[in-house]
Amino acid sequence: MSTRQTIAVLSDLHFGPAHADSRPNGDIADILLYRAVTRLNDMIRPDVTVLLGDLLEDGSAPDAARLRARLRAILDELECPVIVIPGNHDDDVDAFYAYFERPPDIVEVAGMRLLPFIDEERPGYCAARRPADRDRFRLAREGFSGPIIALQHVPVFPVGAVDCPFNHLDAAEIIAAMNAADVALSLSGHYHPGFSPLRAGSTLLASVPALHRAPFELSVVRLHDGRVEMEPHALGVDPALQLCDYHIHSEFGY
Repeated sequence: MSTRQTIAVLSDLHFGPAHADSRPNGDIADILLYRAVTRLNDMIRPDVTVLLGDLLEDGSAPDAARLRARLRAILDELECPVIVIPGNHDDDVDAFYAYFERPPDIVEVAGMRLLPFIDEERPGYCAARRPADRDRFRLAREGFSGPIIALQHVPVFPVGAVDCPFNHLDAAEIIAAMNAADVALSLSGHYHPGFSPLRAGSTLLASVPALHRAPFELSVVRLHDGRVEMEPHALGVDPALQLCDYHIHSEFGY
């Protein structure tokens, strides 16, 4: 029987004070997330939505709890299951999961198995995966013939295949473990421009762009009979349309 599954992917909101150089829109991350949730509910209706880390700009800041609570309230409006993992900016994992539901090692939804990883940090904002976690691919494949999807913050790709400064130091071992378990897709964030999907053996590897960067993209993954397709959904208006909004919300505007 033909099956179709849809995954919505967001990453790197960096909710907090805006940084004019590298993260200019962190102060409106909650608005961007709300717009994303509205679009997902009204138009895309995914089977599951995943957030791949760095929800906050500074998870140790005095107002971090308030910011997490604000994002959680918005995510509660999603009309589908949600998987949330922390990134390097989110600080303490236990504090993070005081506000978001901690996912199990294997999440089963809509005929898929999604594996969320919280990997160990390494210098240069890179990461490494514990051998026991790499073995989760094998465990997820046992007695299961559907698609398996890996979720992590830091990208995974063959060394030199992408012009990205961040990777897992054990990327070769992770990719070998994914290929051995016939993992369909590996989804990452962290690298704010993102990179186009590339194939390594049987696994498609992708890094989605940061939501806080114009044009404020979320990614939609569609799986159909062994095929994987990804498409961006920009929340910002396409500048090529040259649209302007002149309405004014004041008593003098009408």
